[in-house]
Amino acid sequence: MLADLITGNYFLLAFALTLANLFEVLTAIVLFQLFQLSYRKYNHGLTFFYMLIIVTFSSAMSALVAVSTVPNLPNGFMVDQHLIQEFCMWWTAEIQNHVLILPLILSFPTWNTLRDFQHRFNVIEIQWHDFLPLIAIVTATFVAVTFGGPGALTFPIVLHSFGQPYGMVFLA
Repeated sequence: MLADLITGNYFLLAFALTLANLFEVLTAIVLFQLFQLSYRKYNHGLTFFYMLIIVTFSSAMSALVAVSTVPNLPNGFMVDQHLIQEFCMWWTAEIQNHVLILPLILSFPTWNTLRDFQHRFNVIEIQWHDFLPLIAIVTATFVAVTFGGPGALTFPIVLHSFGQPYGMVFLA
């Protein structure tokens, strides 16, 4: 809400949008607790399917709150004549946000996993030639962006495929 207010949005509109988003999160939390789902095990059994149902339902609840409040505000961007369309647009946008962002967040490692990785990383002996594939990809990407053209993106792809057999440590 603070970010909305800083960028010049009106207080009531920022409050309504924040309320819609919070209602979505609270609905999802209640449903996760109700179904006793472990979000860390999202790739086991039907957990992912249940998560998709929860995300879909909580997004619909958020859209319902949004279309119930925003059109009634003085500076609202939704119109009463197209509430079904506004609902569908809000609903699908929220589902899209969840499909794009939620897997990234859920796959993020725990603190213990990060600590173990750091310990193993400190033991690995890194030499300068281990960075050559990374340097080649960065250089090829810079060349592709600088010169452009229809085939420009093939430079990094080709260099990436050449570097694979030599054990690229940092690019995979």
